[in-house]
Order: sequence, then structure tokens, then C-alpha cells
Amino acid sequence: CDLPALRKTAGFASYSHLHFCNFCTLLEPNIDNVDRTTWPPGYSWTEHLSHAKAWLEAPTIAARKKIFEAFGIRWSQLLRLPYWDPTRYALVDAMHNLFLGELRHHCISIWGLKTAKD
Repeated sequence: CDLPALRKTAGFASYSHLHFCNFCTLLEPNIDNVDRTTWPPGYSWTEHLSHAKAWLEAPTIAARKKIFEAFGIRWSQLLRLPYWDPTRYALVDAMHNLFLGELRHHCISIWGLKTAKD
């Protein structure tokens, strides 16, 4: 799945935002934390919907910005569908990332892992 399009369509902040992750509530200053056991849990569907509705019903653009900065969530028309749960259905397509070589690039260039022949 196209991550920027997924995040915009589902009502999540961009991957470059303070709230960069839609699976947990870890903030960008802690992006180097790779110990998953210490990550704060993500929002439930009810919490997500509550923040999105608050954004939708905000009386001014400034109020919307404040809500978005606080939670990294905005309204999506998909939330009108009773079965749509962005906390469970907004997934990144692993095969697409493997095909594009993104995982390999991340492991070698970012994490500094070496292959067996290196």
C-alpha cells in the first residue's frame, strides 16, 4: 500500500509528523526506540473515532490544528462506514515494500546490517 496515501485516506498524520506511527502512540523524538515492549499502545477504534469527531466538529481551523497536533488524527469519510476500523485495517503492504527493495535498503543503509557475502 502507498503509505502517504494510506495515512491521508485513513485520517492519520504523515509519517514525518510528531505522531508518525498509526500502530502505537510513540512520538517522533523516540523514533530510535526499537524495543517494542516499551512502546505505548495505539488508540482503540473508539478513541480514534472520538479524536476524529472532535477534529470534524472543531469550530475553527485553529482548533482543528490543535487537535491534530495533539493526537495526529483527523476525520476521514471512511469513518462513516460502520465496519471501517482504521486502527485494524490500515496496513502497510509488506510485499510491496519487499518488491521495491525498501526493507533491504532500510536494513543495510539505516540499521547497518550486512549480508552473508559482505
